[in-house]
Amino acid sequence: MKTKIQKITIQTAALLTAALLGTASSTTAQNVSISPTGNLPHNSAALDIRDFTNKGILIPRLTTAQRNAIPNPANSLLIFNTDCNVFQVYQTSTGKWHDIVMDPPLPAPTSFANSVTFNYTGAAQSWTVPNGVCWIKIKAWGAGGGGGGSDFGLSNSPGGGGGYVEKLLKVSTGDILSIFVGGGGGGGSGAAQCNASSSGGAGGWGHGSGGKGGNAGPNNCSGGGGGGGGSTAILIGSNVILVAAGGGGSGGAGKNSIGGAGGAAGSNGGNGSGTGGNAGASANFNGTNGQSHSGDGGGAGGGGGGYNGGTGGTAPSCDCGGGGGGGGNSYCVGSNCTITNGSGQTPGNAADPDRPAGVGVGGNGGTSSNGAGSNGGNGFVKIYY
Repeated sequence: MKTKIQKITIQTAALLTAALLGTASSTTAQNVSISPTGNLPHNSAALDIRDFTNKGILIPRLTTAQRNAIPNPANSLLIFNTDCNVFQVYQTSTGKWHDIVMDPPLPAPTSFANSVTFNYTGAAQSWTVPNGVCWIKIKAWGAGGGGGGSDFGLSNSPGGGGGYVEKLLKVSTGDILSIFVGGGGGGGSGAAQCNASSSGGAGGWGHGSGGKGGNAGPNNCSGGGGGGGGSTAILIGSNVILVAAGGGGSGGAGKNSIGGAGGAAGSNGGNGSGTGGNAGASANFNGTNGQSHSGDGGGAGGGGGGYNGGTGGTAPSCDCGGGGGGGGNSYCVGSNCTITNGSGQTPGNAADPDRPAGVGVGGNGGTSSNGAGSNGGNGFVKIYY
């Protein structure tokens, strides 16, 4: 009885389909053929559509909302998503719909209706892709490095500006983005009093944290190095999508000698009397610490965080200024990416109207009137969808 019911069902479906197409159909107990010439189905095929020269097969065309309303979709169920203009197949092992990649891929959109912003909080944040959203545009700025402290006679050099990364990203409904917005590097302490060590600024928090600025020597009136800025990053799961690097901190000033400027994202730190650190030379996401002085000179600047963090500068061998930290290197996976390094104290893509004032700017070096360097500007993320 079971075989007979299956056969009737198959024959009925075949006859209805053939009637709609104006073609002949053939069936067996387990096979169906739809053919204008009446050919039998191939033994290996449950459904064999053949011999057409001017017709194709139309897969069901659904919006994302209609697709999501399918109860208990079968493994390998196929649809065409009209919101995303892409074929999608369901996998029960992942519990998700997956795009069937087209070659060449469909172009990314040029405009978006909505946006959401993320500021520095000192912790990871998250955002879930809403229903019906297939593409997003991300703008991300890394944090600026802190300025080094001054001695009593000179204004000091600034920290480096953070990097900028922009990406158009193909996404699926329900994807969860982890968002790390980098914090600005701390300013180094100035020469508040002689014969006491001035401390270096803290490295800014981020997916790659900035290195700490080096302490000044305890024997004279010198400033601590600025901390490196933290990097801003976007991840989906454990996959890094982009990293906007942080700028390096500037070296602390020594007796009548300024410290080296912090390197902007993608740039080496400047030399004081100590040597500036290198951009992207760290073996991991974090920038390395600036060298502290054991005698009477300024501390060095910390390296900025990045996909590869910058290295900290070295302290001088005299009562002089320390080297600036190197900026981190930015990163973006795949295509549809734009990376813009900072320049000096200025962050990448600084003229963009979406960048809030102060974001990614390197901190000012200390002056003779206040001594301490200022903190670098925090990072920032804006997502369009």
